[in-house]
Amino acid sequence: MEHIHKLCQIEIPAVDLEQSSLFYSEVLGWLPVPIEIYQYRVLQTPPDCPYGVSLTPSQTPSRGGPTLYFEIAEDNVSWEKVQDCGGQVIKRRHRIMGYGEVSILKDPSGNRLGLFNSAKLNAGL
Repeated sequence: MEHIHKLCQIEIPAVDLEQSSLFYSEVLGWLPVPIEIYQYRVLQTPPDCPYGVSLTPSQTPSRGGPTLYFEIAEDNVSWEKVQDCGGQVIKRRHRIMGYGEVSILKDPSGNRLGLFNSAKLNAGL
């Protein structure tokens, strides 16, 4: 049996598609792509991102489900923008020795997402 191991697509439930689009655009820089596929809002991820991200309308947020972590560069998240765009900071820059820093956010629909920063790993974290 062939093992399936490569993540290729992430669908994020969005109670309010416009507010969620604003959140991901302003907080992570993922601009909406001017195309609709089955009412999904496709987001433009960085060129080196190996998967696609879409917002799916009118679904319940993924409470209690898995938390996906996205790697970020050091200090490139505006915590104020998270809140201004309807999100919530749950855990901000929690240091894990020998690993890096993680932050946990909720988007406007209540979905949890993690941010991972390994930049301080070499600084003796």
